[in-house]
Amino acid sequence: MPQDLEEELRDLFKLPGEESALRRCLGEALESYRGGIYGEKEGGVRSPILFGLIASRILDHPTLSRAAKLRACETVFDVIPLPEREDEAFFTAENVPPGLQGAAHFLLEQGEFTEYHLLHLIYALFLDPVRAAQASSTVLEQNLTSIISGDLEAGPKLLFAYLLLASPALPPRTAMELLSRLLDSPGLPLDSKRFLCLSALDSTFSVGWFVQLASKEGLYSLGEGVREEILREVRVRPLPHSLSSKAQKWLLEADTAPEKASKGEEG
Repeated sequence: MPQDLEEELRDLFKLPGEESALRRCLGEALESYRGGIYGEKEGGVRSPILFGLIASRILDHPTLSRAAKLRACETVFDVIPLPEREDEAFFTAENVPPGLQGAAHFLLEQGEFTEYHLLHLIYALFLDPVRAAQASSTVLEQNLTSIISGDLEAGPKLLFAYLLLASPALPPRTAMELLSRLLDSPGLPLDSKRFLCLSALDSTFSVGWFVQLASKEGLYSLGEGVREEILREVRVRPLPHSLSSKAQKWLLEADTAPEKASKGEEG
């Protein structure tokens, strides 16, 4: 194993007594990296893909401390390079570390998840909707529920929900369960639920609504012109068609709810 990588890892964690376990995690991550198919050239410990593999092994390690696991999860988000300007775009999937949802899950469980992590998670889902959504359905459901119900800004929460639902990595059953969690959540305003359901039914509506939301949250450039408008619209991923029946049912029930309540009061 390269000595320089071991030194980088030691300098990053600075946890006496845990070096041996951390070296094992690095060795396993390197083996997985070299045996996989990744576009990124092997770089230092903090290269996104390699560190994502390292962090996943640290989280799974039975004896490593909470401090080591927190440091690993924080660094997973740190290695995702956000654009410096709204009009700067680099669609490079290699900037997305694997195991991102697992790192978010640990931070959420530990009460350490902040808007900083949410914004990086949103950008990762935008860059690589497959890798950034890879996790068990249980982890995805718990992450979504915690984020939507948490004390974070409404716009980023809604953007995260849409991008997660739109990920082609989700099996239809998982996507349906996630939408159900969203529609049942008291942490999501009624109008937001309505917009999600309309987006599942009407791709034209979803393009306009998503572009507006993403532009407001800084994910898209606000530049004007036909070219800029086209570029924004072609980057909108539609919600899966499998959600349409659930969305239609919710909209019908929401539209008739006041009428039902009124009839109940009259009786």
